[in-house]
Amino acid sequence: MTTEQLNTLSADDLIAEVKAAKPDTQYEEGMKQYDVAQHEVKSTVHRPDKLSLIPKPDKLDDAGNPIVEKKWTAVAKIAIPLQKFIIQQRASFAVGNKITFKSDIPDSPVFSAATAAWRGAKMQYNLKEIARKLMAETEVALLWYSKKDEKAEGGVKLRTRIISPSTGDSLFPVFDKYNDMIAFGRGYKVDDEEYFDLYTDTELRRFKSGNGGYEEIKKVDDAGNEYVEKLPYGKIPVIYWRQEKPECDDVKDLIRAREFNQSDFFDNNQYYGDPMLFMKGSAVNMPAKGVAGKVLEGSDDADAKFLTPGDYTAARKLEFDMLDEAIFTLTRSAKLDAESMKGLGDLSGAAMDRMLISPHMAARDMQDGEFGSGVQRCINFLIAVYSELLGIKDGVAAEPQFSLFRIDDAGERIDLAMKANGGKPVVDQEESIRMAGVSDYPEDVYRKLKEEAKANSAGSGTPPIGKTGMKVS
Repeated sequence: MTTEQLNTLSADDLIAEVKAAKPDTQYEEGMKQYDVAQHEVKSTVHRPDKLSLIPKPDKLDDAGNPIVEKKWTAVAKIAIPLQKFIIQQRASFAVGNKITFKSDIPDSPVFSAATAAWRGAKMQYNLKEIARKLMAETEVALLWYSKKDEKAEGGVKLRTRIISPSTGDSLFPVFDKYNDMIAFGRGYKVDDEEYFDLYTDTELRRFKSGNGGYEEIKKVDDAGNEYVEKLPYGKIPVIYWRQEKPECDDVKDLIRAREFNQSDFFDNNQYYGDPMLFMKGSAVNMPAKGVAGKVLEGSDDADAKFLTPGDYTAARKLEFDMLDEAIFTLTRSAKLDAESMKGLGDLSGAAMDRMLISPHMAARDMQDGEFGSGVQRCINFLIAVYSELLGIKDGVAAEPQFSLFRIDDAGERIDLAMKANGGKPVVDQEESIRMAGVSDYPEDVYRKLKEEAKANSAGSGTPPIGKTGMKVS
């Protein structure tokens, strides 16, 4: 499909073609895994309530047997948000501490304007949300739009909106035979009215659904003439990400087993966690609750003993540990709970990085894959926009530089730098105060220390001769 072919179609045929071109996604399956309320363990179909026989107190039949009634008892339905934990962790590792850009023309005004727009749009924070939605929903898009601002570079200020199925948007990318996106459709509702927007590299066409199908909404100028909104970017202002399966799809059976087995364990604990007294024969008396020195009397043939379960907790713990290890290993995630971390001691940042090598490798795969490609498309879009707005065609290009998500061990970095510098200090006093983090205003602390040092030096120096009352010979 080409842009020219799209322009020849009527509104209904155009939207039908765009929707038909949509690649397969697994949003429903992804949200079924991500949202704990949709886990099978919460369903009465997969985990029905239990039928119990409850004796009625002081109610006996003609034969003297207790009368029982049937009662449905709710069973434990414990859903564990492991998919959410893993995906949020993976998103943090994929974005890292900070994303910067390296340009082949560092002093290019276009590059400076593009990176300023990146910071102004708070993309460092948006990318974590984008990564999370990509892994959970299997598709997400970033919509760029502009507002006039005379103070901003090029007279416009760029802003963004993250859209995905969970935000109520339907995403319809259109690719040509070279797998380049030539158009992007967005379906959404406003006050129960259905709309459809189609973006190309030159214009934005808007449609509204009515009784007879879709009708194009055009803008009207001051003279009353209708026109289609033109886009000044030179590129489609939409960045689209997609992956084939939900991030935790390969371990969904393991997580399901973990939830069902843990729910069974909780149910059994409710029945057998407290000791039960089994008695044979007749009881002469039963001790009251809370009485010290309780004595149970029975007939000559009576016998009583507590029923205690075998050591099934050890087997359960082994089962849970095996499932957890498989889940976190196969998703290349880290189980960063207090129990797992308490035996590690005071590790350096470098040692922690080595322990987290598997999550770092998974993050690198995302940065080198679809997620990183989308970040590259973002900076390419911004460079193209400001090349047009500023009228500068210097051919500048830039690529993202991803950092690791890691603990900032400043002492370790300084020790390493001093070793490389022959044991000499590598930072001055002001920078040392800033790195120590002892004040929110390190410049003021540094200035105060300098003033105190200067005052102490002036007050402790050798007095001038002839000014002390001493006789000078």
